[in-house]
Amino acid sequence: MSQSTEGSKKSNKELMLSGEMYSGFDEELVKLRNRCSLEFLPQLNGVMTDMTKTGDEKREKIDQLLRKYLGAYETGATIIPPLCCDYGCFTYIGKNTFVNMGAVFLDCAPITIEENVMLGPNVGLYTASHPVREEERRQVVGEHLGLEFALPITIKKGAWIGAGSIILPGVTVGERAVVGAGSVVTRDVPADAVVGGNPAKVLRMIDQNPVLDIPTLEKQLEELKANPRATASSRITLEYTLRLQRELQQKKSDE
Repeated sequence: MSQSTEGSKKSNKELMLSGEMYSGFDEELVKLRNRCSLEFLPQLNGVMTDMTKTGDEKREKIDQLLRKYLGAYETGATIIPPLCCDYGCFTYIGKNTFVNMGAVFLDCAPITIEENVMLGPNVGLYTASHPVREEERRQVVGEHLGLEFALPITIKKGAWIGAGSIILPGVTVGERAVVGAGSVVTRDVPADAVVGGNPAKVLRMIDQNPVLDIPTLEKQLEELKANPRATASSRITLEYTLRLQRELQQKKSDE
């Protein structure tokens, strides 16, 4: 029978999902983790090497497993295995969201990824944490409870998390925000912000207005090309934005 942590009337599962200290050795939680690690993930990740299935059959089987074992896996969502997670059932994937290969979801607290989100390869969403004092986190069955806690992670609609980024417990990434590759995100990210680094900091804000000032964009592009520290991807995306704005304004003038 699943027991609660000493001094609490809640079960360890209830404590875990409410952000309180709980025992990771709890019988109910061990069973849920085993269902994920021994039943769900071997099937899911094994599909990729099953040469008896066509590509379409593999995609159908992957989606079937994700719908069965995740908390939610909505229409148009795509996850490319391999995937690793603690429970699976506490991960919620929104419509038209894309999760590239190698994702790690430590979903001891709910992980909510809303619609139209993109996750690059090898992104880690880590809700779990432990006491800092060694004695308090020691995991010796019968002597200590192996205490830990978890805080939910939310990725709001339209956000993009770059390859190799790590999102830490309790973080919300705002709508349409961009997290640069390799970042470690320790605090909430504002909507429409570009963040990067370790720890991640706001680098700039994104102008989401449908119509932008072309002379301003042209000046920004000139400055970008003259900057030896500017990245090729920054130049390409700005050139693309400028081209689309020119086409948009040309179309308006022709009407």
